[in-house]
Amino acid sequence: MAARSAIASWDGSLQSGGGRIQLGNGLFEAPYSFGTRFHEGESGVNPEMLLAAACAGSFSMALTAEFREIGYDSVHIETHVDVHLRKTDEGFEIGRIDIFAEAEIPDLPDNVFERIAYRAKQACPLANLAGGTEVSLQTRLMNSHAV
Repeated sequence: MAARSAIASWDGSLQSGGGRIQLGNGLFEAPYSFGTRFHEGESGVNPEMLLAAACAGSFSMALTAEFREIGYDSVHIETHVDVHLRKTDEGFEIGRIDIFAEAEIPDLPDNVFERIAYRAKQACPLANLAGGTEVSLQTRLMNSHAV
């Protein structure tokens, strides 16, 4: 498979400087800074936000593939991911990743949805990238007529 790339630039000191992050194909570019990473309400992105976006997209695709594998087509899947950065004695680390996925899949029983979502979590390369990081998963099936 092809390599995917991104570019990050930084100018100035850590706390007063800033930079730009861009996808290698040029479709996305945004500023980032110390403030966007460590303070709420700052305008811009940060590496953890980009990791959350990548994980949400990857998990949604993995979930769709798992449902297709058992013969169901999804109408809609939405995945929300929170990446938790924490300070340790050695520096900073990703302490936890929380995945919340909800889906509309006609006639799919609730107990099947949760089982398939956990299979998707195992199959998702970005949900497994975190190594020893705890990755939690919550699900919600949005069907009003599920069996």
